[in-house]
Amino acid sequence: MIQRRNIVVWYLVSIVTLQLAWIVWYFKVNADAKNLALGRADLRSRARFWSPWKSVLAITLGGVLIVPIFVSLGGTWSRVRKGTRSRAMAAGKQFLFTFVPLVNIAYMGILQSELNKAAAKVQSGAAVSSSASGLRL
Repeated sequence: MIQRRNIVVWYLVSIVTLQLAWIVWYFKVNADAKNLALGRADLRSRARFWSPWKSVLAITLGGVLIVPIFVSLGGTWSRVRKGTRSRAMAAGKQFLFTFVPLVNIAYMGILQSELNKAAAKVQSGAAVSSSASGLRL
């Protein structure tokens, strides 16, 4: 199940915790993208190999080599785009928010925004199906 998260709160907590909360948030975004993709038949076989832990490892310890950070950020953007089927997350925006300094501050907010929209759709779909099953009694 995908969780809706308050983007402003996560940014503020990330600042207060000297980016430790950002790493937790990054893990959660990757885990939500994986869970969302596992629910789709066309992505299920690929999504089984997506690892939120590897993504976190790439942005923390992989930071020594620099390249793994950008590979992980680009991969996470692609996973969220595929999982949410978002047309608003085009490749041009992916490049902009992943690689351009100062612009990439909005990176996690955009990903979480798309996941929040997907969570709202899933929750509204679950509410409709539960109310419809209640009528069948």
